[in-house]
Amino acid sequence: MLAVLDRLVAAHQRGLWDYVSVIAIVLTLFVLIWYTNETYKLRVAAVGQLDVAMTPILMIAPVQEPKGALPAIRNVGNGPAFNISIEAGKVGEAAKLTFFHSGVLAGNELQVLHLTLQQPERERQMFTHDDIVANITQGHLPPTLPLTITYNGANGQRYATTMAMEFRSELLFYRFGKHATA
Repeated sequence: MLAVLDRLVAAHQRGLWDYVSVIAIVLTLFVLIWYTNETYKLRVAAVGQLDVAMTPILMIAPVQEPKGALPAIRNVGNGPAFNISIEAGKVGEAAKLTFFHSGVLAGNELQVLHLTLQQPERERQMFTHDDIVANITQGHLPPTLPLTITYNGANGQRYATTMAMEFRSELLFYRFGKHATA
């Protein structure tokens, strides 16, 4: 019986390398968990950067042409913009300012705008900055006009850009406000 117990004790004795291998396996497990966590963080960051890279940002800015400065809508972002609408603030009693443009702009694309001021007594067409300035100086448009551009990105997110068209010292300015999700 003692011989059997001696063999059993000898079989369960561990050497130094047995302990080293257990420690190596445990350390490998911790490194694997750390690496998985870091890889997940990189994935989340890459998805976030892709969203930012594909975000459209629309604004209204003048374009210089041989016949003068023309109002235009420009996508300064890289992603396409869909379902674009431009709303102007109050332009007067029973008057409405309408912007004619396509509903889609690719990244870094611009498109000249055509404006129509609809008043009860007549409709005024505006093709150039000189036309807009003339309507402001004649009192048909206010000197400061808030604008809101709403549009969708390729990811389906709805965005809004607020701006103002301001007439000061014989010059027409476009002041960029804020770009945000709608």
